[in-house]
Amino acid sequence: MTALVLTLLLFIGLNAIGAVPALRVFMVNALGKAFGPVFGIASLVSAVLLLWALRNAPEITVYEPPSFGRIANYFISGLAFLVFGIAIFRGKLRNILRFPFSIALLLLGIGHVLANGDLASLLFFAGFSVVAILPVIFKKPQILEVRQGHDLLSLLAGVALFGVMTQLHTALIGVNIVNFVK
Repeated sequence: MTALVLTLLLFIGLNAIGAVPALRVFMVNALGKAFGPVFGIASLVSAVLLLWALRNAPEITVYEPPSFGRIANYFISGLAFLVFGIAIFRGKLRNILRFPFSIALLLLGIGHVLANGDLASLLFFAGFSVVAILPVIFKKPQILEVRQGHDLLSLLAGVALFGVMTQLHTALIGVNIVNFVK
């Protein structure tokens, strides 16, 4: 559990650099042109370490999830991936939602708290929630130029990403979600 907490702190700290303008400016000034590659590699490494720590955390039950939790999570996660698709493209929906990536992370957290009652999952998705809230607190939403057809592309991308994640969930997380009905 210590590894999970430490990697969560690293993950949150790195995301704080991207979300808090003063931290980002400090790091850009400190690293110069190397900021982009260093930040990207550090973010990727922290995500991989976080998944490793989650998969290797001990199973400590905190509460019994509701009977509908797994099915609800499946649909809430589907909605989260649709919103994540909206975050990727520059359609009207992105400007309407303002912080679509944050909304997607919060939806994933809510869904998984309904489905999982173990301490590792609660810590993991609490960390996601902190990462989701940081930009809402510290950044002004950007109104981007709307590109024709991007709303449809964003929804199609969200559906595709959800499909891919349902297939890779077992390999990445170690939990088979395709057979979600017990």
